[in-house]
Amino acid sequence: MKFAEWIESQENDIQNPPKVLWITGMGSTGFGPKQLALQGYEVKHIGTTTNRYAAYLGRFKRFPMMGSLFGGHADRLGKSHLAVNAQKHDMEKDQDFQPDVVVGSSQGGAVTMEIAHQYPKAKFVLIAPAWKIFGADPSHLPADTIIVHGKKDIQVPPVDSQILQKKFGFKVLLNNFGHTVPFQFIKQAIDMQLPHRSPVPQFEQFHRVGKDGHRYWGRVGGGIIFTDGEKILLLQRADEGDYAGYWCIPGGKSKKGELPIDTARRESREECGKNEGQRFGHFDTKDGLHHFHTYLYSVPKPFDVMLSNEHTAFRWVPIDDVEEMQLHPKFKENWLAYSRAIRKNYPTTAF
Repeated sequence: MKFAEWIESQENDIQNPPKVLWITGMGSTGFGPKQLALQGYEVKHIGTTTNRYAAYLGRFKRFPMMGSLFGGHADRLGKSHLAVNAQKHDMEKDQDFQPDVVVGSSQGGAVTMEIAHQYPKAKFVLIAPAWKIFGADPSHLPADTIIVHGKKDIQVPPVDSQILQKKFGFKVLLNNFGHTVPFQFIKQAIDMQLPHRSPVPQFEQFHRVGKDGHRYWGRVGGGIIFTDGEKILLLQRADEGDYAGYWCIPGGKSKKGELPIDTARRESREECGKNEGQRFGHFDTKDGLHHFHTYLYSVPKPFDVMLSNEHTAFRWVPIDDVEEMQLHPKFKENWLAYSRAIRKNYPTTAF
């Protein structure tokens, strides 16, 4: 279906985007909720606090000898940890946000079991739920709950989900991966819980189409060009997002009420583990309603990068070699202006 045809078909039947509440597990970067939001869903993300001691005890208690030694302590600690995260959910939930689907991943799946009764009209999707580790009560979940689990998961064994399938009739989707479930399998399960409310098609997964034909994911965004005067930092985009394999700078769209510079610093911290340096330049690229703010930061020398799962590689690229890279189109379009600003800030550098 062409974009114009889809618009015409929706003129008399405009749907609200499906609403998804996603409760993530320990150490999650929130990549899944971000990707789902980029694909036309309205997403509320609530993270969980970390208690690795409770998690380790919960894993070890399944072994008979270990269970006999500290099984009771593990149960009490796990229950206490769940209570803390259920309270965190209650504090962060939006009373006006009534989700169509509630997603809980790993530890977040256990927390989802504890708060499921608060969403009587919602469907549920659990991803490798750590319910046995933390002693969660699955009886609050509806019978049409879907569980996605990896056959090779050693952190939360798939047999835990199979127990739920046998006792409560939940649908368990087992696939050949480990504890980290690929995004497309999670999205598939969410869509299975939305038979009457499909998200907008692939071509509508953006805020608007610019005058140049590019698709934009929000009204405002920000990113940082890190440079030592000789090289700049570029990140290679992962397969799950748009422009997969292309090279770009750390950056992203702004959250509600967030200033562009704060967006740039937050995204840089999330995507490469750093937001250090001295700012010396700023570009505001405009296209209609869309603004992307690019900030130039000088650093003493190239630093090591801790990649998130939004990128697969990083490279400190010599200034003269940047144009030879497969660059994100908008970055490529504005690179000449950026490079001139870098040269102006480093007049003694031999390019």
